[in-house]
Amino acid sequence: MVYVPDKATRMKNYQNSTGAVPAKYGAGIARTTDWKEKAINGQGLYEEQMRKPEVLSRRTAGLNKVSNESWKQKASSLGVQRIAAGMMEGAQRQADNYEPIAQELRSLTLADRTSDPMANIDNRVKPVVAAARRAAGK
Repeated sequence: MVYVPDKATRMKNYQNSTGAVPAKYGAGIARTTDWKEKAINGQGLYEEQMRKPEVLSRRTAGLNKVSNESWKQKASSLGVQRIAAGMMEGAQRQADNYEPIAQELRSLTLADRTSDPMANIDNRVKPVVAAARRAAGK
């Protein structure tokens, strides 16, 4: 028989390990030098795995493990607390990433509005969407 600690012991050990985790996590990040190259080199395997029905079905299986209420509870208890800090931390990146789109939109000349809403969509909305997608590389 394989020894496995009981649930309460495992939970206590897990909780007690949280003090050491941040330093170990940081050390792991610091010693990593080639994550991006490895990820790019793994693209073929990723694509191969994504063609397998049993791999693709994991998403549905995982979603089925979570009720709407448990998701809402976790999102409201954790997400509400973390979202503002995450947004503040990412503000510079968001501004930098959107700048090519903003520049493309600023250079766009739109047709004058007409009384025909469908023509306005074709002549004003669609060019804005096309320009934004083009600037975003899509």
